[in-house]
Amino acid sequence: MTGATLQEFKKILIETFQYLIGYLEVNNIPYFAIGGTALGAIRHQGMIPWDDDVDILIPRKDYDRLFTLNKDVLLKDGYSFVSLEDEGYYLPYAKFCNNRTTIWEVKKWPFLVGAWVDIFPLDYVDISYTELVAKKKKMMSSLYKYQSSIADGSFKDVFKQLMGGHAHLTWNAINALIYKKKNASKYLEKFNKYLREFTVEKGEHCTLLFGVYGERDYFPSKWFDSYKLLNFEGYQIRVPEQCEEYLTFLFGDYMKLPPESEREPKHNLYYCNLKERKSLEDVKKEIKGT
Repeated sequence: MTGATLQEFKKILIETFQYLIGYLEVNNIPYFAIGGTALGAIRHQGMIPWDDDVDILIPRKDYDRLFTLNKDVLLKDGYSFVSLEDEGYYLPYAKFCNNRTTIWEVKKWPFLVGAWVDIFPLDYVDISYTELVAKKKKMMSSLYKYQSSIADGSFKDVFKQLMGGHAHLTWNAINALIYKKKNASKYLEKFNKYLREFTVEKGEHCTLLFGVYGERDYFPSKWFDSYKLLNFEGYQIRVPEQCEEYLTFLFGDYMKLPPESEREPKHNLYYCNLKERKSLEDVKKEIKGT
């Protein structure tokens, strides 16, 4: 995503985030902006200029409660949550989506979302990081099998990737055939079973089980005991009370800008329509016709 499309996407995303904050606050759901979103609030008083996503976390018990709330108002206003409760969705964390847009994020997973805010559950743990990594193995294996089972795949895909010399993509295509769709519910059930084993009421540490920073996604619980408000694109958002300590742990000298060569959006979307909501069938026809 580049140029005018990125700026339009960010405008919609900023509005979507503001609506989500209002919804969470009305329903007494605590949240914290994290990662690049918290960094943007500190360093830019808004989104990082080249960024294209917003990330928040919600403590697990409140995260689970989020999906029990009445969603009629959301749908009426053109928004919705998607999670693993939705057939075909493939990520272990939720998204809050703008339903007036149409996005197919990853080609191999034919699932439509709208311009979104990522919502990660915050889990408290009473084990070391080394123990956590070991304990996660079965859970992540079940997740991978579930994701493979719902991915589009054919022998044609395997041959195409093999002939192209793409070893990793070839293996992905093979797995999409091995873990057939009929087994998807079984793998998802196993994943949820292992996930429940991580839940503790309170621990000295907390973690983003599905974060992208590895050991830096395991941190002292006290960092998320309370929040403070920071300006963000003309409104205010919650960040951890000890946000500076958290960002230093995550990024080091977080006020230093990265080299210009690294100032790029993260997402390369398979399909993006920011003007209207389309069905998956219509999107497939449009892609086929181009």
